[in-house]
Amino acid sequence: MPRIKAHIAVVIASLIASSSFAAMTNPALNSLENTIANGQNASVITAPVVNDSQFKYHKLAKQLGISYQDLTSIIGDSQQKIATMSAAPATTLGAPSGFGASAGQVYIGVGGISSRPNNASSSDGVIATGIGFGNADKYLGVELNASITALSKNKNARFGDDGLVGLKLHRNLPWQTGIAIGTNRVAAWGDTSYNERSYYASVSKIFDLHPYSSNKLPLTLTLGAGNGIFRNISDQNNNKETVSPFGAISLDINSQLGFVFDYTADLSSIGISTVPIKSWPVTLTVAAFDLGQKSVDRFTVVAALSYSYKF
Repeated sequence: MPRIKAHIAVVIASLIASSSFAAMTNPALNSLENTIANGQNASVITAPVVNDSQFKYHKLAKQLGISYQDLTSIIGDSQQKIATMSAAPATTLGAPSGFGASAGQVYIGVGGISSRPNNASSSDGVIATGIGFGNADKYLGVELNASITALSKNKNARFGDDGLVGLKLHRNLPWQTGIAIGTNRVAAWGDTSYNERSYYASVSKIFDLHPYSSNKLPLTLTLGAGNGIFRNISDQNNNKETVSPFGAISLDINSQLGFVFDYTADLSSIGISTVPIKSWPVTLTVAAFDLGQKSVDRFTVVAALSYSYKF
């Protein structure tokens, strides 16, 4: 049971994190932010400036053909929108994403699964949270995440009795690509402490199917491999040490609705992810888990609600 519980925890925690990573790597928001921060491709001017940031803003104002005062006003409004309007549909359901949280980025979410092996009458739940450090665009992003896997109070467990702390190192590359390596456990307590530490490597890339349209129809492909909890479920049950591939593909129909297919640990899942209210950084994802019923004995639904913020 501890191994199955840890596997479910990883699935739900990955689902929560995926929604947040999708939000943090939203091409439109990142493009706006990078333009504001860097004043890219702006021509050099001779206007007096006080510091490097003002210098970049003066260059950008000249490129855009507006006054410096108007630009700073736009920057203030845009930075507020970047911080608060950062929700996006999820891009994976269990596979670790190649994207991650960097400095100033945090997320939290709660998720659950409708049934589990050997205990089909009760549900399993997870609270997951993460915080980012570093700069994945220029150097290296570091994400520290934690999951509480015991939410219900019963005779065998109390709230918070089981949990995991994970670590991810990631880097954003050109062409909307991210790479990551990580582990699901640098620390653990309760039942999950009996599971071996799992490692993974992954790469994610966003393809804009309509790059010149206002709705770019972003398709995100994630591929990777891992051991431990990411092994094929049969290898886990037989205590066979292997490394198994995983992957996911998602398509955002618009900025508020997307579909995801995920293959992790030889389990196939398919789901729908939505941002219910466009101005809120909240994502809801519901999926049919393990369609082949290799780890569960009935049709199973997994769901997660996540909140992301950039400050």
